Amino acid sequence: MFIYNSNNLYTNFLDFLNPQKIFKDTSHIEVSVDENGTLVSRHNISVSSTMSGPTTFPIDEKVQALAKLEMAFHSLNSQITEQFPDLNGGKFIKILERIKEHFGDEIIIPQCYELIRIIRNKFQHDKTDNLRWDSNDLVISQDDQEQIIISLKGLNTLVYLVWYSLKNNMKYLYNQIILNNLYHRLKNELKLANYIEKKKNGDISYQFNGLEENNKPWNIYNTNDRNIVKALEPEKLENGYKLRRLKTLHDIPYQDKNGNWVTMKNAKVHVLDYSFTLENQEYRIPEEFFYNYNDGEDAIITSDEIQKFIYIPSEIANF
Repeated sequence: MFIYNSNNLYTNFLDFLNPQKIFKDTSHIEVSVDENGTLVSRHNISVSSTMSGPTTFPIDEKVQALAKLEMAFHSLNSQITEQFPDLNGGKFIKILERIKEHFGDEIIIPQCYELIRIIRNKFQHDKTDNLRWDSNDLVISQDDQEQIIISLKGLNTLVYLVWYSLKNNMKYLYNQIILNNLYHRLKNELKLANYIEKKKNGDISYQFNGLEENNKPWNIYNTNDRNIVKALEPEKLENGYKLRRLKTLHDIPYQDKNGNWVTMKNAKVHVLDYSFTLENQEYRIPEEFFYNYNDGEDAIITSDEIQKFIYIPSEIANF
């Protein structure tokens, strides 16, 4: 994966790129154990003030999405050629071949680069109706046949995926789990992808088929909010550590379109990141890691696994 480099020309545009698809709550959850040994939690809410600035003309969100996609392409392309200087100024298809060769079984970045390049090239070079919006879906056609359909939400997710991979050091497991989360969101918003690119030496077919299967075991939660849990220090066991986990599925009351109060069963409102200190070292473990545990079930983490989640603020979980 890529390592964030603040001196890179295009990575300095990252704050402009970020469409905030994941929100890190500035409040936190504190946990304790009551007299019955039950794990209980208290949510400490932080209130931030809002500031008003000069009024500006609003930018259409679809225009903004395509503009950010262009910047995402340049940022990603710049990072690739920084790692492989011989590709600088080379053809995109050669860059893509090197990306696939470099990442091997890791398909997320190559797939996203391929998709961004196709959309960006169509946006740059085809001014006909072959690139159009159908409601909130961007449609790419060729020879009167629709070949790519991706939602506005999908475009923003694609941009955020690039942003996150450049802003964070992707060698760390926490960041890989988040990238996997974003990749699955992207797959759900890519409604059609079977693109044929016309070349002088023959046509090239890009059959995304909804993007390739990633086959990662981590759970994917349909929520943007991540809450920090100031967890209890894990209990040392002979074969590792036991982490006390909170229940995350709750019955949530809400009003339906008729104004009647109904209950949503087992709703997940937030995703938790467990933060704790062990032997003066800070750790942060995303809830998705506990994919093989039931809701709220205490987890056993091996000594090797827990070392994968050492928290480095400058390189991990920058949203």
